[in-house]
Amino acid sequence: MYKYSVFLAILVILISFSCDDKVPDSDNSTFVEGEGIFIVNEGLYNQANSSVYYYHYAKDSIYPDVFQKANNENIGDVLQSMQISGDKAYLIVNNSGLVRKVNIPDFKHIKTTSGLTSPRQMIKISDSKAYISDIFANKINVYSLSEDKLTGEIKTGRWIENFAMNGKQIFASCPWAFGKPVSKWIYVIDSEKDKLTDSIKTGISPSQVVIDKNGFLWTLCIGNSYDGIKGSLFKSDIKTLKNVDSLHFDQVLNIFNSGMQLNQSKDTLYVMYNDVMKIPVSGKIIAETVVNRQNENFYGLGIDNKRHLLYVTDALNFAEKGKVYIYSKKGKLIKTLSAGYLPNMVIPY
Repeated sequence: MYKYSVFLAILVILISFSCDDKVPDSDNSTFVEGEGIFIVNEGLYNQANSSVYYYHYAKDSIYPDVFQKANNENIGDVLQSMQISGDKAYLIVNNSGLVRKVNIPDFKHIKTTSGLTSPRQMIKISDSKAYISDIFANKINVYSLSEDKLTGEIKTGRWIENFAMNGKQIFASCPWAFGKPVSKWIYVIDSEKDKLTDSIKTGISPSQVVIDKNGFLWTLCIGNSYDGIKGSLFKSDIKTLKNVDSLHFDQVLNIFNSGMQLNQSKDTLYVMYNDVMKIPVSGKIIAETVVNRQNENFYGLGIDNKRHLLYVTDALNFAEKGKVYIYSKKGKLIKTLSAGYLPNMVIPY
């Protein structure tokens, strides 16, 4: 009887995923609360057509443009990332130099903070403070979550892209600096003092960073096409700030369509640089391909620990609206969703 019940449950899940996603009948339909995923769409440069879509699992429906429909205005130009903190979300709008704070789940606009140069990513440091990276400002912005304003800065002299946190230590990746020698450093920040304290030497142009269950920092490095330096993956001990292992790829990576995510237990790393690979964090670095790229233009990588799913976004030809592919952790394609222009991030909710 138990096996029969399990079979029926699996059959229901497969049937629910087998159909194409549905768009609500009315174009004016607003976001409906329920378990699903937010799809962050950059939009085309200088066209201010950034958007956030929501896929509702129970309704098997896509709700497009949830910000625009909730607020009757556009987000801005190039929505680089989105950070959720409790019942609030922060939209980091790169080319417009903005942070837009919205309520979750209705996506009603609360406040916009301007004055940033070209923001990229946000990391929550505490209930009252966050850091925001920037591509052109050569600094990390210190942002007050309680006051919704910039309160300080950490000078870096270079572009900071991504963050990983271990207690009061923040590890910040530095891909490169325009007009300066290539970078091969991860900066170590004391988040209590908002001060750069140390660094880790990695491969050329470190882009993404995460920390696994064993306390090792993983850094995805882009490489440098001008000098023929290919991409790499470094594993570093955050106690000694020394590298313990590395993996070198067969090509230069693209910072705008490579990615790295850990599963919930932080014992398996998923890396997208062309295909999607999974790597156990313990022992020597051994990579296994789980999703083979065919003709798709993979652009963003997401992981859903609750549903044990992988999300890979497709920017198509960079001129039309993209797609989101839902895979099992073993790489089986389950469903394809519609997205906006240049979908670069998927956030389970």
